[in-house]
Amino acid sequence: MPDASPSLSRTTSETLDRLLARHPEHAPLIAAFRALSVAQAELAEMEDPAGAAPVPQARVEPDLFAQGRALLPADELPDGQALDDIFLAHALKHLAPAIAAGLPAVAGDVRELARLAQAADGAQDPGQPPQPSLSRQLARWALTGRMPAAQEWARRAGLSPDAVGFVAMQLATAAARRVQRAVAPSLAAHAEQWAHGHCPVCGTAPKLGVLRGEGGQRWLVCALCDHAWRHQRTACPFCGVDKPDNITLRYVQGFEDERAEACASCRRYILAADLRHRDADVASVLPLGMAHLDMLLQEKGFMPGGVDDSARPARPVKPRA
Repeated sequence: MPDASPSLSRTTSETLDRLLARHPEHAPLIAAFRALSVAQAELAEMEDPAGAAPVPQARVEPDLFAQGRALLPADELPDGQALDDIFLAHALKHLAPAIAAGLPAVAGDVRELARLAQAADGAQDPGQPPQPSLSRQLARWALTGRMPAAQEWARRAGLSPDAVGFVAMQLATAAARRVQRAVAPSLAAHAEQWAHGHCPVCGTAPKLGVLRGEGGQRWLVCALCDHAWRHQRTACPFCGVDKPDNITLRYVQGFEDERAEACASCRRYILAADLRHRDADVASVLPLGMAHLDMLLQEKGFMPGGVDDSARPARPVKPRA
């Protein structure tokens, strides 16, 4: 009997197969990220490693939430218990071989970084207060926007700054997705209060918009934690402008279900996919098949929405107890 509910890793792999058949011109890009995309999906399916602290429950504060404060903003995750050393060491061990397989030019640096992280964890003095693991420090740098610090550490360690920065971002992604899986159920009762273009879980900008369901409801997909939330179909998620003729759709003939939505007001764009007849596809990997739209929009002077979020209104600050 066929599996009625295929795993996320399997459906991710099958989505990549369909992207490759649909866009053979993007074969090198899809090949570079295939193993990593599947490994991130596998990590999401795994039980937490023994000893990992559970993600603490987060309480929705309705007034602040309605004003646009995310439940656990990404740059505040390192301040709490959501970043767990044991989970991050486990994540690095699982992801590093996949990154090395897809990016052979930096494979040696990635393997050496994983070795250094494991060695540093093993060198902790049990008689002293535990120090943050290297994996945790990398994730912290990525989540707080301090990538130059990660790259400087890489230079001192004799490693590629780009490789270390990329690994740091993948660890931040793994940690944020773990948080999303734990806290998303608590948002369900408040979903209708969220009318903003940034993620209600971690506050990050979306990387993709998708249409689903009858009538084509628009859902945005977070670039960091992979959370999806409903959003006004005609509004720009980055500047919020919602007026006639503000959004222009750009697509390639024959692939009208893949497009870029470009905002005339803030000159940003978001990739979008109509999944009403492609509901088996895993949304998070679809941008790998739309690199041609990235090039088209950037040639026309538009900026990817998640690169610079300075147009987004400041989020409400949570009062300290």
